[in-house]
This record gives sequence, C-alpha cells and structure tokens, in this order.
Amino acid sequence: MGDPRDAFKLFTTEDENEAEVLAKLLEKANRSRRSVAAGITRAVHDRLEGREIPDVIAMGDPDWRPGLLGLVANSIADQYQRPVFLWGREASMICKGSCRAGRKDVHVLDLMGAAEDTFVQFGGHAQAGGFTVKEDAVFFLEERLAKALATLPGSTEATLAIADAEISPDEATGSLLSSLEKFAPFGMGNAKPVFAFRDAEVSEVLWFGKSSEHLKLRIKREFEGPIDAICFYARRELGTGCAELTAGRHTVLGSLERDQFSRGRPVRVRITGLC
Repeated sequence: MGDPRDAFKLFTTEDENEAEVLAKLLEKANRSRRSVAAGITRAVHDRLEGREIPDVIAMGDPDWRPGLLGLVANSIADQYQRPVFLWGREASMICKGSCRAGRKDVHVLDLMGAAEDTFVQFGGHAQAGGFTVKEDAVFFLEERLAKALATLPGSTEATLAIADAEISPDEATGSLLSSLEKFAPFGMGNAKPVFAFRDAEVSEVLWFGKSSEHLKLRIKREFEGPIDAICFYARRELGTGCAELTAGRHTVLGSLERDQFSRGRPVRVRITGLC
C-alpha cells in the first residue's frame, strides 16, 4: 500500500521538513495497512467460527489485497498451528496469495508440490510461500490441499528428514561437540549440524523465565546422567502445542552446544523441533 518511492525519499532527503511530511505520509499508509489486515483477519475468524477446523485452512476473497495476506496468514497459522493459504485478487484479476506452514513438520513447498495441478506457480521456503492459483481451483483449494497433506510423510519421519544425522542421547558427548566446533564459525552457507534423537525418554518438562516462556527437557541417558535440551521462547519457535508437552518418549531435533552457565560447561541440546 502506498508508493514505495516515498520510503526511498525519506531515507535520502536532507530536508527536515520534507522528511517530516514523508514520515507522516508513511505512518498514515501503515495505519491503513494494519486496519485492512485486521479486517481480513476478522473475516477469516468469522468463516472458521462454528465449524471444525480443517487440517489445512484455505480461503480467499476477490476483495482481499494479496500484498497483505502474508501478515494475516502468519497470525492465523500461529493461532491454529496448521497450514494456512489465503488468496485475493490483483488489478489483473489473477488470484494470488500467501501461505504459512503453521507446523515445523510441514514444508509448504512440498505441500504445494503435492497439489501442483492446483497452482499456476508457487515458491518460497519451508515455512512460508506465495502462489498463484488457477481460477477454477479456488473453490476446491482447501479440499485439495488437505488431500495433499495426507500424502506427505508422517510428522516423525518428516522431522527426522531435516536432521543431518540420527544419534542417541549417549552419543551427545563433549568429544563430539569438540569435533564439531572445529568446523565453526557457523552461519549462512555453513549451518550448524542438527541431530535427531528418536524416541528419546524425557523424564522432566520444565518451564523457566520471567513468564515461563522458555522450555527445558531432561533427557535420560543409559550410561551417564541426563542431558538437558532447551528452547528459548518455545511457544514461538516450536508452536503453542509444546505447552501441552509431558514426560515420555519424544523425538527431539536439535544442535549441540555448551551450557556456559553451569559448572563444567556440560553439553546440552538446543531444540529446533519436536514430535
């Protein structure tokens, strides 16, 4: 919404008066954007009210602006913890939209690929994407995506597929971490290795932090004491479903790191996924 040239002028002008005028113009456009996005969000909730929430939420409206649908899809996916696809129409009358995975074990490109006959084109990455849907397919979009989701690998196998290797909790040792640290620094183009601990026995589930927003799992080991696995801002990173987590066997995905705040700097797991 608005003219992107106004933002460019704001950052490049040396005239304080012009900068003030442009800042107010952009703030007005931002308020309008938030208001329109809030209206679309209410419309989505209204359509979902009173019905069983489907495995994939997919809906649209010719009056919805495609450029705002990513914001709305993100909030709906966070709330319902499932894939969300929303479409609108551009001036060209092409049906375009945005989607969000809503779950760590769902890859939206794989999901759209499993229903590729529905789309003119699509792209993105694991957790978010954009698409152009065929005109006659918008009426069946939700049904086709739900069927496509059912054809994808199960959640545990999909989670394991993300890992670089599968190891046991007893193999998460200081020696292994020391070897991995030789490949540092990690970052773009050199991602930190991620390990899967299949059916790990979680003996304790602990929440800590000022608002109990961080998660710590105590994972049993056969030959040593338990190893800790943590996730900061867990509900945001893992989904709100992690709030229901209890002790028992779970598949944990994560990287190894040193606990800098405990004596001896023991190895711990930084959680990136759970199922």
